[in-house]
Amino acid sequence: MVEVAGYFTNLTRGFRELGVECTFFSGPDDFRYYHEAARRNDNLAMRWIKLAWRKQCDLSRWNIPLKAWWIGVGQLFRLLLFAKAALRHDAFIFTSPTGFFTFWNWDLRVLKLLGKKVIFVFTGSDHRPPYINGVYAGEEQGSGAAELVRRARDMKARLKKIERYADYTVGHHLSAHFHQKPIAILQLLGVPPPAHDRRMVQLPDRNRGPLRLLHAPSRPKVKGSDAIRAAVRNLKMKGYDLELIELIGMPNSEVLKELSHCDFVVDELYSDTRLAGLSTEAATFDKPTIVGGYAEDGYFGVPGVLEKEDFPPILYCAPDKIEEAMEKFITDEACRSELGERAKRFVEERWTPVEVARRYLRLIEGTAPASWFYDPSRIRYLHGYGLSEARLKTVLRGVLKQGGTGALQLSDKPELERLFLEFAQEGAGPA
Repeated sequence: MVEVAGYFTNLTRGFRELGVECTFFSGPDDFRYYHEAARRNDNLAMRWIKLAWRKQCDLSRWNIPLKAWWIGVGQLFRLLLFAKAALRHDAFIFTSPTGFFTFWNWDLRVLKLLGKKVIFVFTGSDHRPPYINGVYAGEEQGSGAAELVRRARDMKARLKKIERYADYTVGHHLSAHFHQKPIAILQLLGVPPPAHDRRMVQLPDRNRGPLRLLHAPSRPKVKGSDAIRAAVRNLKMKGYDLELIELIGMPNSEVLKELSHCDFVVDELYSDTRLAGLSTEAATFDKPTIVGGYAEDGYFGVPGVLEKEDFPPILYCAPDKIEEAMEKFITDEACRSELGERAKRFVEERWTPVEVARRYLRLIEGTAPASWFYDPSRIRYLHGYGLSEARLKTVLRGVLKQGGTGALQLSDKPELERLFLEFAQEGAGPA
């Protein structure tokens, strides 16, 4: 019911190319316009659901009677949509935490009773512990410790419920701290790239001029945009001819135009994954990407399953090495070119919509190998996403002071819980 950076639009395309009948329900419109095709295929129920959502958002919070009316209208058409879908389809793929119903989520129980296959795909903030997530715990967010404790408790309970009724969950293995059942590794299943006609987005060729660095953050603070801007300023002071193209809140079509014309991409500074939406799109234009983060190879890899040679081809560096990484791309054109070509081959050979859809079909058919699944009790990665190590430790100490060890919601993983406690106190003096 929600699109995430075009992921489900492209997955739908993969199923259809395989000849599998697939219906895509995409809820409230995404301002980046990732799913124009989905909107064109909306049925009557989806149009009413979206209308009801827009009306709810437009009304004043004090206009309770009219808000309640539109909520009721939306739920009624969700019920009609669910009834039709349950009769017609054999398998359901949701992106967490959304189902057909915004309040009750009893649709999962009904689908299980009907013998339908249910897969939940987690894309990041929908399952990552809030206290290690810059979306909630970043300095600019203002979420206090009490709010983070509440969010963690609610998220753990929601995941427990989803795992009870879903046949499989899919997600990034370095943000699956709250999961209790094995999770299918998202990086193994793949992130299907978008289909686009390069002739429609290509800008005129440049014969000369500064190197163009593209940065297109959805949340500048979380993506570390200030540090990226500072690195660009320092590089310019060193005499490098460099232009920063920064796109914030722009439609995906504008991002594609700039991707076709840039020299390389700097995605973000504090990432726990290697190739997310923007990086995947960049790869389709054979443009190399720099990603910063604390998820070193030893954390990211899964021995015998996800080895270093299987990692998406990007330049991944520690956050304090972002300027050094950018300087390498500036001075080494051969490195840029080689990494961009490798990234393009990677998504064209491993992550095509058809290949990703084939892997999901194996989940649906129950033939996926055990190696695709990751036991969340093995997680030892602590740094999360979207915030510096110093900020993270401050947040963790506040959460522990507010709610004690139980606030971490990791009692089912005592070793991971112990590591967080030790990490929070590093450099803080006596506990």
